[in-house]
Amino acid sequence: MIVMNVFSFDFDAAFNEIFGKADNATNSTESVVLSLYYHSINKELEERSLDWYNGKPNDPSQWDTGKWYDNAVEGDVIAQNNLGCCFYVDESYSKAINWISKAAEQGFSEAQLGLGICYSLGNGVDEDDEKAMEWFTKAAVQGLATAQFMLGASYYAAENEEKGLEWLTKAAEQGLPEVQMILGEIFLDEDSGAEKDEKEAVRWLTKAARHGLARAQYNLACCYQEGMGIDKDEEKAKGWCQKAAKQGHKDAKDMLLEMGWG
Repeated sequence: MIVMNVFSFDFDAAFNEIFGKADNATNSTESVVLSLYYHSINKELEERSLDWYNGKPNDPSQWDTGKWYDNAVEGDVIAQNNLGCCFYVDESYSKAINWISKAAEQGFSEAQLGLGICYSLGNGVDEDDEKAMEWFTKAAVQGLATAQFMLGASYYAAENEEKGLEWLTKAAEQGLPEVQMILGEIFLDEDSGAEKDEKEAVRWLTKAARHGLARAQYNLACCYQEGMGIDKDEEKAKGWCQKAAKQGHKDAKDMLLEMGWG
């Protein structure tokens, strides 16, 4: 049984998928942006968010809010965004929105994405899906992959599947494995709003599976086992299923037992 969760869209699940690799953040700016998103989606993630706020990034010297404040007042967009994120983590939402908005209005794509998320979730501002999509669009057209994902997901939530697929594809083409997995699932589901295309589904699932996503590995195993979009190949099915099972994927474990591949 292929595991699909195609857009009964859930922001908590989406953020957990997309931002689940904060430990691999390459710079402090990325880390503080991730901390904002972790904190905003789920209180249970607050501890991890504060870990990043308190200095896990590669350059702890940059975590100096006094320096950020001076730079933010002078108009530095990165400082404005970082300072806003710090206020957000501290639940000083009006101050957070003030600084993030300043950066967003200057065209800083990460801040535009963050502001869109705030409007989507109603954190620090009144919930407003139209404004959220406006800010997602501003960031997405600049090429920010995560904003492209959020814009595509928002279009799907608004039942505009054509636009949703367009922006999800842009994000997937930039290499976001979680979005690649979602695209693969969309093309397998005849009720997703996209034309069913098993070959295209396998193409995207393969990309995501190679990045180590257990759900994609399991779904790809099912495709090989059933001959969906690709020639039937039990050895490859077994191999991908084993990879997913090693990561604790329940359906993959059950499949190994059922097929006698244990």
